[in-house]
Amino acid sequence: MYSNYLNDEFCQFSRNETPDSKLEFTNIILNSEFKEFVYKQMEIAQDIHSMFYLSKLSTFEIYHDELKKYFKLNYNKKPTQTDNLAFILLLSYPKFMVERFQSFKDLKLAFKSENGESDFKDIDFAIDETMFSTCICNENLMYIHVFQNIHSGINIQLGSVCNERYGLISKHDPNYKSTCKKINECKEKIKERKEGKPEGFYENERKRKREEKEVEKEFKKLEKKNPGEYKSSNCIICDSCTIFKSNDKICICSKCVSIETRMNKCRINNKIKLIRKDCAYCEEEFITYYGKKLCITCDKIVKIKYCQMCSNEFCVGTKKDDIYCDECEDSIIKCMNESCRTMIYKNSNQSGRCNNCHRRFINKLILFECKYCKNEFEVSENQKWRTCCRDCYKKKLEPHKCTECHEFFKRLPLETWRKVCSDCYSKR
Repeated sequence: MYSNYLNDEFCQFSRNETPDSKLEFTNIILNSEFKEFVYKQMEIAQDIHSMFYLSKLSTFEIYHDELKKYFKLNYNKKPTQTDNLAFILLLSYPKFMVERFQSFKDLKLAFKSENGESDFKDIDFAIDETMFSTCICNENLMYIHVFQNIHSGINIQLGSVCNERYGLISKHDPNYKSTCKKINECKEKIKERKEGKPEGFYENERKRKREEKEVEKEFKKLEKKNPGEYKSSNCIICDSCTIFKSNDKICICSKCVSIETRMNKCRINNKIKLIRKDCAYCEEEFITYYGKKLCITCDKIVKIKYCQMCSNEFCVGTKKDDIYCDECEDSIIKCMNESCRTMIYKNSNQSGRCNNCHRRFINKLILFECKYCKNEFEVSENQKWRTCCRDCYKKKLEPHKCTECHEFFKRLPLETWRKVCSDCYSKR
């Protein structure tokens, strides 16, 4: 009975040209009688105003039932899922193209094309968790590829299994690969919810395994160059596999330790080297790591500062702002110069003056304020006529023409009384 309706020509094509020679595409004979049946179904299938327009349907039972009737009448047998798929594919083509088709071999599908070209393209995907939607082969689907016939613009639904088997579009098509990736992500999310795992669990696991392989590869390179200097271990915070120095006892990766807390990592590592020392304030012995000078009790009530006179460390209350230690506080006075008042030691042999004031007193120097920059500068007693500092003097000098020799010389803007250069002035 099977040989009565099998298309011998297409069977030969299936055995010779399909990727899997054991897989036949369809049992349908594309003769004039079947074409008339297709044209009749096209009137509804391609009518955009019809509720049975192919692009609107999520299930194709209405057309599969009509194909069953045709098979019962002509072959006395039910159509296979492959026959259902081939029939719906034919309904998605324009009528003028179906008229030219001699067999299903004329349909341009990716599995028959060397360069993967097809009459269909992947435009979208959908998820139906109720699984009421069906593939055009009549198989129930949860994850649905939406393909479009590029000649008619009609959309059809297909499962990834059917596309891999019959190859409507190439598995290497970028849009199809992108859609498959999105569907796999949705599958993973549903699986994670069912198993009670956090969202992104499987993606993070894959990422972790990739990182472990990269770390292992990098570790082998380092071990080959410097044996025993590095070790591969998991971070104690994020549990990611990382490479550390062999002497690193507490392993924390750079992702978990920011730049601001980098020094804290060094301090944590030094905790294994505890030492005994006397507290700088209460002088009681306590156990600490390197650099700590106050015990836990004193650290809450005092702080260590550096004296601005002797540069030695001293303890002061946490709310105080003392800048001198107790010894310096008892042995310092203010400079006797009213304009200075710098702190100095009482026993200094400078007549109660600071170093700068004593130097000016011995060398008979006077402090003047520059008219331009307002900073103080030193002049001797016989140079009281100076009105600006040396820097401003150099910056403010302006060229002026001598009234006698007619050569240019430089003077200050305020020295308008100077009419001649120094050479002409000395000749007078």
